[in-house]
Order: sequence, then structure tokens, then C-alpha cells
Amino acid sequence: FKASRRLQPPLMIVDGMSIREGNLLVRDLKSRGYRVLSHSYGFSALPSDTPSFRRIFSSRYVEIRSGEVPPSIDPSTPIWVSYPDEILHHAARIIRPPEAYERTRDVVFRVLDRIIESCTLTITSDHGYIMVGARWPIPAEAERLLKAIFGGSRFVRLEEMEDFMIDKLRRIPVEKSYVFMDDEYCYVKGRYFWRVSGYRRTISHGGLSLMECIVPVIVVEI
Repeated sequence: FKASRRLQPPLMIVDGMSIREGNLLVRDLKSRGYRVLSHSYGFSALPSDTPSFRRIFSSRYVEIRSGEVPPSIDPSTPIWVSYPDEILHHAARIIRPPEAYERTRDVVFRVLDRIIESCTLTITSDHGYIMVGARWPIPAEAERLLKAIFGGSRFVRLEEMEDFMIDKLRRIPVEKSYVFMDDEYCYVKGRYFWRVSGYRRTISHGGLSLMECIVPVIVVEI
């Protein structure tokens, strides 16, 4: 997917904001008095994770990490907000998505309040995520196979897999397979996940599902 190359400032990338949060943000932007010019959707890079997006995006940006917003922001440089991914996926205390959204929304509003000039800003995301607790059911045999291949991830490089395993997966009919392979990676399809010892996150991403790969694109007047 190459559309992220077309993203130009004024631009805010909200790390890990899925279409769940995007729909809520549109509502809250309007209630705050912002004029939302459009609300549409785009696609993440593959794998649907931050490093893959950044390789394609390949641009300098101002990073807003841990909710620390500078006193003024120049919209001529893209803005990268580390929430909600930082607090859903990487923080010492992982929090639930509803609280993560509220904290993300508050940071986004603080950023908007500190933009130093009027502009038309695009707000989008690098990827979405699946809810681990709301995964699709999977047979025990398939769960053991996926766990052996992926561990606690939703994608793996083909070069890290045994050739016999790649051949085995390729022989499975598409309609019966839990994975998709391109020339470089193997991805988990849909909302499948499995029990991993010590895994305490509430979300996962990097695979190939609508919730991971479809991202909101919101254009707002500042």
C-alpha cells in the first residue's frame, strides 16, 4: 500500500487509532466546535504496524509522546501522537480502550489548541488493532500451529520460517487458511488470536484484518 506517501502536512498521525476511535473523534471534534470537512477511510501499510508505516511514510515529524504537548506547534511539519498505541500496547500499565480513547482525545485537542496558524488538517492513523478478548474461535490444532509459527505476534518474515512450514501453509486451500502470505511476510487473517503464556495486552496488530488495516481519515478546519 503506497497511499501514505501521498499524506502531506498539515497532518496528524495518531498511532494505533482504529476506526473505533476515529468515529468517536469525529463526534467529539464537532461537539468541540471544530468544522469537520470530511471523514473517510484509508489503509495501513503491511504488516499493519508502526515500523512498516514509517518506512513508507519516510518523513520528518514532531512526536508527541506520553501526552507531553509543546506550547506551540507548527503544522508545516507532520505531527505524530504516540497515543493510543503507547498506552494500549507498550505502557507499564496497559489500560482498556475506552480510557485510552479519552486520553488520546484530550491530547489531540491540546495539540489542536496549540497549532499556531489556521489550516486544514488531516488526522489519520498508521494502523488499527484487534481486541484479543474478542477473538474469533479457533480449533485447538490450528491454535497450536499458529502459536508455533507466530508466538505472540500476528505476522512473521518468511525468512524466519522453516521451508517445510511455508510449503505446508501454501498447500492449505485459501478458504480454509488462517494466514496470508506475500513475498516477504506471513500474516494472520481476521480476528484470530490464541492463548500465549504471559501475554497481558488487551490488543494486537500487525496482521491482516479490517480492524487493523482500515484507518480513519478525518479532515478538519483549524
